[in-house]
Amino acid sequence: GPQLRLGGAWALVARDATAHGLRSSRAAPNVVTTDASRRDALALLGWSAPAFCFLSPSATFGEEPATETLASGLRYEDFKVGSGALPRRGQRVVIDYVMQTTGARYGSKIDSTKDRNEPFSFVLGDDAVIDGLQEAVASMRAGGVRRVYVPSPLGYTSREKERQGPIPPGFAEYQRWKNIYANPNRPYQPDLVFDIKLFKFKDDSP
Repeated sequence: GPQLRLGGAWALVARDATAHGLRSSRAAPNVVTTDASRRDALALLGWSAPAFCFLSPSATFGEEPATETLASGLRYEDFKVGSGALPRRGQRVVIDYVMQTTGARYGSKIDSTKDRNEPFSFVLGDDAVIDGLQEAVASMRAGGVRRVYVPSPLGYTSREKERQGPIPPGFAEYQRWKNIYANPNRPYQPDLVFDIKLFKFKDDSP
C-alpha cells in the first residue's frame, strides 16, 4: 500500500482519526520515512483535516500543536496564531469554519463556510450562538487558525436547538446536522469539532 512518513502535524491527523472519530475512508498507509506533501498525505490517509485548507500552500510545520484544555472542558490546538488584540464581548466577529462531528458513522464533515464562500458572523456574548464556538473565538487573534473540540455541554444545549447557531443553510447539510444535534430520539449529543479561521472583528453597529 502507499507509504508515508508521519510526524509533527501528521501525527495530529493520525491521532485525531483515532481519538475523535475522524476515520479513514480507506486503508491507512504504512508509516515509513519518506517525504510527501501535505495534500498528498491527506489524499493517502483519507482522513478529514480541514484546518489545512485555511493555511497557505507554502506553510511549513514544526512540532505538533499543543492541546490546550480550558476549565469549561473546551480543548483547542492552534495551527496558526494570529496578531493584534483579542475580540471583546459585544464585538462582531467574522470567521470561516468547518464543522465536523465525532458521532457520525459515515464521515465526519457536516458543513463548511469556506466551501460555499459565506463566512459566519456573530456578536460575542449573543446566546444565539453555542457557547463552545464563542469561547473558542474569544481567545483568538485576527488571522489565527484553530481546531476546537466542543463537548456537548458547550454545544447545542437550548431546548429549541434550531435557535442556536451555527446551523448549516444547505438542505443536505441541515438534514445531517438536524439528525445528529436536533434529534429528540437521540439520547446524547456527540462532541463537535470546528476548524476556525478568524478574519476580523469590530464593534457591532447599533
